[in-house]
Amino acid sequence: MPSYQLGSGRDAPARLGRYELLGHLATGGMAEIHLARLAGEAGFEKIVVVKRLLPELVASPAYVAMFLDEGKLVARLDHPNVCEVHELGRDGAEYYLAMPYLDGVSVHELISRPRDPDRIGELRIAAGVIVQACAGLHHAHELRDADGAPAGLVHRDVSPSNLFVTSAGVVKVLDFGIAKVRGAAETEVGTIKGKQQYMAPEQLLGEALDRRCDVFAIGIVMFELATHQRLFKRASDYLAARA
Repeated sequence: MPSYQLGSGRDAPARLGRYELLGHLATGGMAEIHLARLAGEAGFEKIVVVKRLLPELVASPAYVAMFLDEGKLVARLDHPNVCEVHELGRDGAEYYLAMPYLDGVSVHELISRPRDPDRIGELRIAAGVIVQACAGLHHAHELRDADGAPAGLVHRDVSPSNLFVTSAGVVKVLDFGIAKVRGAAETEVGTIKGKQQYMAPEQLLGEALDRRCDVFAIGIVMFELATHQRLFKRASDYLAARA
């Protein structure tokens, strides 16, 4: 994880449920990420990450539903290349997810680094990252409902910032916050969800999606890992979508 800032972010409580918040790691469009400690008997403690729904979004049923859906969805996934969720909780008006603390770097950071003179070694690493990311996504895509029917899960936000490489070399797919399964009702939060520089044309057009949009996105990530260049980065989201 990135280095964290002491303090607990914007008006964050000192605790959420069983977790003591130690520091603010990052803020996204829907949630804040905090480093936290779970304390137990006889000096037991475990460092975790707590994802907290932004306070200004608690009053929005659509955002709360998306947040709760993420926790319930990831709880159904069990794969070494998917970041698991330990707990989905509520503390008063606060909603949160507890997840393992990952030591390592995001794929975004790997892409941002200068090219390594050892290009063969660098490409081997890039290939290994993509293979593991594909394994995690395939597991998610193969998720089935209780009746055995395909759930039709689509991540919809595969991007370098949502792929994490641990210090042990294990790739984790993160953030199923805007993932969707077959038959799920669309929220009113927005018609197009995800990062436009990694969207398939069908996703940009708001059409019905399947796992192929995630495959399209991971292909872009693979190009960027191999070249250290952004494929569809432009001066605006509109220009990126046009590209």
